[in-house]
Amino acid sequence: MQNECSKPDVCHERFSSYPQRKKHHLDNVFYTVQSFYFITIVTHKRKCLFGTVNNENTELTDEGKMVLSVYKELAKQMEKVIEPTVVVMPNHIHFVIFNNTDGKESVKDFVQQFKRLTTNCYIEGVKRKNWQPFDGRLWQRDYYDHMIRNQREFDYIVNYIYMNPQRWRYDLLNKDHESITDNVSETLNSLK
Repeated sequence: MQNECSKPDVCHERFSSYPQRKKHHLDNVFYTVQSFYFITIVTHKRKCLFGTVNNENTELTDEGKMVLSVYKELAKQMEKVIEPTVVVMPNHIHFVIFNNTDGKESVKDFVQQFKRLTTNCYIEGVKRKNWQPFDGRLWQRDYYDHMIRNQREFDYIVNYIYMNPQRWRYDLLNKDHESITDNVSETLNSLK
């Protein structure tokens, strides 16, 4: 019998609409379109649960290794994996996926399954392996996405993912970031 951590199935999260929330998704974009997408998913309250960055290298905890493993398995099963465009950081994950499902499945479906599977595996790790508990939920309610429109954007994003551990001190997701930070959205807008 497969355990919950090894078999993805569809999970539909309920999202309430909050008018004051910042939109992270593009208007008039159908996330079922065949395209490359840059995704960032952040832990709830930006809590560092997945490892540390030392000497510009990410050292993943068992929790971080689980997140990476679930991503790779789910992406492989759903034929979305783009190697080596994934990095797990202390409090977030960046990856590029290719949605090649011809409208049958959306990026949102992938993210929901990923969040559900990692949350269930994490809960199991808290119970059985004494992992650090999370506060209420593992992931933030939403996620960041960007449909990659051209080769320049793709190259920039792949490099950004690869360099993320080395640039951790400039990352806005790092609570101890330096005053000069990376502005990925601004750079991507200039590459359109």
